Amino acid sequence: MRTAAPKLTRRRRARALSWIFHWLPRPILHGGVAFNHVVELIIPFGYFLPQPFAGIAGLITIVFQLTLIVSGNLSWLNWLTIVLAFTTLDDRFLSWLPVSAPPVQPMPAAQRIAVYALAVVVGALSVAPTLNMLSPNQVMNTSFNPLHIVNSYGAFGSVTRERFEIVIEGTTAAIPDESASWQEYDFVCKPGDPKRRPCWISPYHHRLDWQMWFAAMPGAGTEPFLVHLVAKLLEGDAGARGLLARDPFGEAPPRFVRARYYRYRFTRPGDPSGAWWTRELVGEYLPPLSREDPRLEEYLRAQGWR
Repeated sequence: MRTAAPKLTRRRRARALSWIFHWLPRPILHGGVAFNHVVELIIPFGYFLPQPFAGIAGLITIVFQLTLIVSGNLSWLNWLTIVLAFTTLDDRFLSWLPVSAPPVQPMPAAQRIAVYALAVVVGALSVAPTLNMLSPNQVMNTSFNPLHIVNSYGAFGSVTRERFEIVIEGTTAAIPDESASWQEYDFVCKPGDPKRRPCWISPYHHRLDWQMWFAAMPGAGTEPFLVHLVAKLLEGDAGARGLLARDPFGEAPPRFVRARYYRYRFTRPGDPSGAWWTRELVGEYLPPLSREDPRLEEYLRAQGWR
């Protein structure tokens, strides 16, 4: 029997839906995977069927995207898909709205010819991206023509089974060892403090938090932007500090800043700590760096930032 989730207020419960979804019964999660494959691989062909089948396919897509919105933070991608899916609905699906729509006028001949011509062009340009999609060596986020029409796009090349996070810390101590008092920088939404509940920002997009997630993926290497961010924090740069939820050092920057690499997991239901996450230190992402560190200065010069 599953124990109860941490007691939440209504607002907090809404922002912790990802934690709740994670601990749903396994048959529901398996069903969700099957539903995902059906909606993404089969349902789109229904958009081209006559009504009401096209509208039904669109409604299924909208429901699926709303599920993704409440369970995760993919910023505006799901909302954009919903906008496109609405184009499959005809008047019978919207008749309940208290708005009288003007009668549909026949499309002028010139406009009809232009639409058909555009459809032919898009169809011809879609051949290369489609072959790429079916290829075992699929290339993502690539343009196949100089007009940048009908390209391949994907938010993720792969999805990891574990979640890793980079935690940035600073200290005012003269010697940056483990006896120093290290304080964490808090990001607006990215997991950091295990006791801070998962946030819900969709459709907003915190670009730094988003990039920090990708930087922490296994095999990503050391991202230059993150080294640049550390340099700015060491300088007390107001612009860099403004991207964070909390700077523990205020306007007086620390002597040293380091970045550590953690593995994050959701706490189990009934966890007595009251935390949302448990985390395990995997290793060092960046060693303690100071403003005078020659390694940092050399790196910034090599990147053209000095």
